[in-house]
Amino acid sequence: MKNRPIASAAAVVVAVLLVALFVYSGDMLTAAPPEASQPPEAPQAGDDRFVLNLQDDDFDDAAEEADEAEHEEHELHMHHRHLEVERMELELQHVRLELAVAMREVADDKVASASLALSRVFEFVEEPGDAIKLLEQARADTKDPAIRRLIRFKLAELFAEDDDLEAAQQQLQALIKGE
Repeated sequence: MKNRPIASAAAVVVAVLLVALFVYSGDMLTAAPPEASQPPEAPQAGDDRFVLNLQDDDFDDAAEEADEAEHEEHELHMHHRHLEVERMELELQHVRLELAVAMREVADDKVASASLALSRVFEFVEEPGDAIKLLEQARADTKDPAIRRLIRFKLAELFAEDDDLEAAQQQLQALIKGE
């Protein structure tokens, strides 16, 4: 609907031009040609040409109002976009704070820290065989039984991914026995 003032203004322009053409062509048929020595008459208050000039002024006012309305609508739209960006930035800050709190909680818990590290092992080691060697060494070096169990879970997954189902089953049996 934002094009409605422009469409209305265009309709006014067309109507004014048609009236001007009609009035001008009617004057041409009925009026005697002006003498070369006399300047053309200025429009008088009752003259149709005077009314036409008023309509042109009205059109100019309507066009200015339409331009102002369009400018105000654009400014309002830009303000809404700015507010939406600010809202999204606040949401992002909130998510970052929640993540920081969660990371602090993980850092305070050595088992949760180990679990997070194990979940990200393939970010640092590309091949399952290399990851298996790394985790077997970590399990041998770790004294905490909960972390050793987490490593066994991850080793069982890695052996299964590497199609070594026997080794995966051995890790699961060790977990069940509490080793």
